[in-house]
Amino acid sequence: MHGKKLVGREAMFCRYLAMHGDPRQAAVLAGFKSDSRKAAAKLVTRADIARECEKISRELPRLHLSAKRGLERLAFGGVGDALELLYADEMPEPTRLQCLDLFCVSEIKRPKGGGVEIKFFDRLKALCLLLEHDGHEQASGAASLYRALEAIAASQGADSFED
Repeated sequence: MHGKKLVGREAMFCRYLAMHGDPRQAAVLAGFKSDSRKAAAKLVTRADIARECEKISRELPRLHLSAKRGLERLAFGGVGDALELLYADEMPEPTRLQCLDLFCVSEIKRPKGGGVEIKFFDRLKALCLLLEHDGHEQASGAASLYRALEAIAASQGADSFED
């Protein structure tokens, strides 16, 4: 019955469940609004849902790394190719266009009056997101270290690090 590839709300449910770990929240975010608790309870019992959630959970670290690299490109990437396009007298050949690095470009317009308008992604926002990501990684690492030190102290009979 559920052997085919998951699509739509069920696929989104799996993604949100893998990311957040809360079935009810995952159901709401995936669009199961009418009775999210009932939908979540039904979905988590399905083997195909469990397999998809497991698959997504294995992929999440790679996705986070890709997102971080993308933010780094937005924050620190060059804009030379976009400027080349902006100041070109004529539209470059299609083969040249395919070679341009326009990753930092969010929008390109050709106004009625002529010329080209280019909007870039917000570098400051990308930097802030990178710093936030690194802060979470450091806080997570520090918390893990703290728990490990506390476990060692407890195993040796020492008092907790807490006041």
